[in-house]
Amino acid sequence: MKPVKLVIAGAANPHVPGYLRTMGAMCGEVELLAVSDFDAERRERGMALLAEQGIEVPGYEDFRAMLDRHTDAEAILVGSDNAHHLEMYREAFARGLHVYSMKVPTMCAEESAELAERQAGSGCVF
Repeated sequence: MKPVKLVIAGAANPHVPGYLRTMGAMCGEVELLAVSDFDAERRERGMALLAEQGIEVPGYEDFRAMLDRHTDAEAILVGSDNAHHLEMYREAFARGLHVYSMKVPTMCAEESAELAERQAGSGCVF
């Protein structure tokens, strides 16, 4: 099985540092391409966890810039602050990316319905 090409958008979720801390032990299942977070401290902390394992990937302030640069990404892990989930899911589905998230996409029924429709038409796994 070829590894899934993954980008990480946001490190606000407390699980994300754990994923970054163990990225080197993923047994070739994941190829991490890049990490983004608008918060420089969180981004740098995540990059340091990767560097401890000898993993060097670029870090971005803007998740869209990361996606523009890494057009070969197949999936995105959304670990941002809740306020940014909706825009990240919309962007991911528009770009045909599978989405992995540990948190709710939105607290609004209409937005949830919109995302379900976008996901259904995208062929992406959410």
